[in-house]
Amino acid sequence: MSSPKEADRVKASAAAFSSGLNCAQAIATAFQDVYNIPQATIDAHKRSGKGRAPGGACGALYAVLELIEDAAQRDVLAARFSEIAGDTLCRAIRREKRISCGGCVEAAAVLLQEIVTANNCTKPPSGGGHANGAE
Repeated sequence: MSSPKEADRVKASAAAFSSGLNCAQAIATAFQDVYNIPQATIDAHKRSGKGRAPGGACGALYAVLELIEDAAQRDVLAARFSEIAGDTLCRAIRREKRISCGGCVEAAAVLLQEIVTANNCTKPPSGGGHANGAE
């Protein structure tokens, strides 16, 4: 069972997406406090939504993976996301219509929150990378 604060991050990501931020920005905004994500990084994620993340990845997944330094952990998370969404690529996910963009944001937030909770931290796991290498 998740704590209220954990559930709030998932809800915050969904609310940020509903308010007009793209999927990558919504994830970064919801986890800004945990990962000390600068506003400039969130702003830079404007280029990562609507299928424009590197390699055509889902922007929500891309934003999550940018925060995780451990390659094995990234691979596991991407595989779990693919099980939920049907793929890791935005266009494939949208074509299959298995899950909405908002659903991708929520799924990515839940998976990231699980990592934060497993690390029992309020500081970045694995030393804390920032999306796009921003400091």
